[in-house]
Amino acid sequence: MMRLTPKTGLKIVAMSAATALVLSACGSGDGGSDGGNGGEAGGAVTIEHWLWDDVQLPMYQACATAFTEANPDITVNITQTAWAQYWQNLTTNFASATGPDTFTMTVQYAREYSSLGQLADLDELGATEGIDFDSYVAGTAENYLLDDTRVGLPLDWDIVGLVYDETAATEAGLTKEDINQLEFDGTGEDSFTDFVKAMALDANGNSGLSPEWDGSNVTRYGMLPEWADGFTGQNGWGNLAHALGWDFFTEDGSLNFDAPELVTTLEWYQEMIDLGVMQTFDETSTLGQHPAMEAGMAGATLAGSWNASNYLADTQEIDFAWAKVPEGPEGRFAATNSLAAVVWSGSDQKDAAAQWVNYLGSPECQEPNGEFGVVFPAVQAGTDAAVAANAAAGADVPEFAEMAAAGETYQIPSFTRNAEIRTIIQDAIWAIAAGADVQSTLTAANDSAQALVD
Repeated sequence: MMRLTPKTGLKIVAMSAATALVLSACGSGDGGSDGGNGGEAGGAVTIEHWLWDDVQLPMYQACATAFTEANPDITVNITQTAWAQYWQNLTTNFASATGPDTFTMTVQYAREYSSLGQLADLDELGATEGIDFDSYVAGTAENYLLDDTRVGLPLDWDIVGLVYDETAATEAGLTKEDINQLEFDGTGEDSFTDFVKAMALDANGNSGLSPEWDGSNVTRYGMLPEWADGFTGQNGWGNLAHALGWDFFTEDGSLNFDAPELVTTLEWYQEMIDLGVMQTFDETSTLGQHPAMEAGMAGATLAGSWNASNYLADTQEIDFAWAKVPEGPEGRFAATNSLAAVVWSGSDQKDAAAQWVNYLGSPECQEPNGEFGVVFPAVQAGTDAAVAANAAAGADVPEFAEMAAAGETYQIPSFTRNAEIRTIIQDAIWAIAAGADVQSTLTAANDSAQALVD
C-alpha cells in the first residue's frame, strides 16, 4: 500500500483518469525528457503555469511579474480554472502531451500523479537549489518527498475551523469563548450538538433547542454540511470523527472507513438532518459553502482558512467569526493540507520551469504573498506576514495558529489510486447523506477501496 501517514499535523512557530495519465507519461511532448531549455542558455521562453484558486491568482501574478523582472528571458503565463475543471483539464492535456510546464498540486493527488510519471524530480532539475527547508512550516515540505523523490516545493498550508454567524450566536446567548470550547462526543447530548441546535431557527422564531421547534419549517439551519470532500472529510465529518479517535488507517495499515468512530459521526449527521437543524442531502445548495452562508442559509459551517478573507471581508452583510473545531474524547483535530508547485515531466522547458518553481518556493515570493493575507505561506516568514496583514485588516483568526501550534491537526492522506478511492468513498458518503444505513454502506465502500490498495 502506498500512502502518506495522515496524523502528522503541522507545527508552526507560535503565534478513470489514471489510464490516460499513464499513456501520456509514456509519450510526452518533443524534447520533454532531456531537460528542455530556458533562460539565457535557450533564449526567451514562456512558462505555462496552472492553478485553480481565483482568490490566489493576484498574488501569484505578482510573483510572476517579480520573477520575470529578475529573469527577463522567462515569461510566466498563469491560467486559473475552477477546481473540478482543473483536474479534468490536466488529464486531457497530459493525454495529448500539451500539459502546463508547472502547476499547483495538493497532497491528496501527489502520490497518484507521481506514480503515473507526471511529476518531475525537482532535485534532478536543480529546482531545490538554495532552498532552506528549515525555513518552511514543519510538515509542509515533507508532504512532497515521496519515496525519496522531491516532487514539489510547498506553497502554503491551511487548516480548518468553525465559521459562524456572530449575530445569531449572540442572540442564542453564545460567546466566542463558549464556541471555542465546544465538545463533540457523537451522543447528540454534547455542547456542539446544542450549538448546532441553538443556531437553527424556524419560521416561528424557535431555535432547535426549543420544545416548539418545527423542523419542517426552517428559515435557518444550524449547520451547513459539506458533502463533497471525497475520502478526506476535510471540511466536515473528518474533523469530528478524528475527535472520537478515528484514523484513516488501522494499526496494520488497512483502510478504516468502516470504523465505529466514523459510523457514530455520520449517524450523528443523519440525526441532525432528521431533526431539521441540518438540511437534507437533496436540498444541498449548488451555490457552494461560502455563498450559501452569505445567503444566511445556516448559522455555522466547518471551512478552511483559505476562505477566511472572504468571510471576514467588509462587503459581507453577515458578521462572521471563526472558532476552533470542536474537541472530542481523543482531543481536537483540525484537517490540514499544503499545496505545492510542481514541474510536469513532459515539459519542453524544464530548466526555466525549475527556475520558476524554485522562485515560488522561496521567501522572495512567499513573504509578499503573506502580505496579501489570503493564505498562510509555507515559509514561516510568509506565515508571519500573513498573520500581521490579517491583524492589521481586522481579519485575524488566532485560532488557526493556536490549533497548529498545539499540534491539534490531522493530515489528509494520499493514495496511488487516489481518484478511484475518492469516488468510492464519496459515493458512500452521498448515500449516507441521503439516508442509507451507515454501517453497511461504509463496510461495502471500505472493502471496495481496500481491494484497490492491496
